[in-house]
Amino acid sequence: MAKIFYARVDEFWRKEEKYKYLEERQQCGNIEWQELTPDARQTWLTEGRGDEFAKFIPIGNRETKAVEASNVQAIFKLYSLGVSSNRDDIVYGFDTTQVATTIERFCDDYNAEVNRYLQKGKPENIDDFISYEKVKWSESLKSKLKSGRLTNFDLSKLRCVFYRPFAKSYLYFDHTLIDRPGLFEQILPHEQQERENKLIWLKIGSEIPMFAIAINQIPNLLTQGGS
Repeated sequence: MAKIFYARVDEFWRKEEKYKYLEERQQCGNIEWQELTPDARQTWLTEGRGDEFAKFIPIGNRETKAVEASNVQAIFKLYSLGVSSNRDDIVYGFDTTQVATTIERFCDDYNAEVNRYLQKGKPENIDDFISYEKVKWSESLKSKLKSGRLTNFDLSKLRCVFYRPFAKSYLYFDHTLIDRPGLFEQILPHEQQERENKLIWLKIGSEIPMFAIAINQIPNLLTQGGS
């Protein structure tokens, strides 16, 4: 079995002190090594670490999410990624009239492509067949076209949402036009639930600092790590 040997210098040493230390100990035999024994989680540096964290109830995990019983060992049983449309410029907007006009036109163009695809006998090479001039395609939307799914504009699907923190927008929340709607048909199926419930919106990733905000409307997936 492989062994782990570790050596460290004072964490407050400056660069010059570290260089001097390495010059004086050019061979590994001149370094005082400490043999390490990883813990059960394969963590090498365990000095001063407590095991309390492992005993905490998880905020949420896949196991409890799949369990139907209500007394699961997690704080939140239901959680979801934010909405990922793959066509934000079409389904989002700050003006309801503009969004409605854009969506109606997109639905007409998409339905025309579905009908043309069916009339031509469902060509095998769909990438060479479809038109990219009017429809913003994604793999999910191509699959819906292959299945012959049509869509019609429904004004009731226009929802006020959080597109960015502290920036509300309108979203056409429709499963055909949105690639990954998350579980918000369960969490906030109607505007009535927005008045009754609160969500904790968590941002993850490294390029934008993590945050936790209480909201009561559907959130966007966000960029650089997701939410």
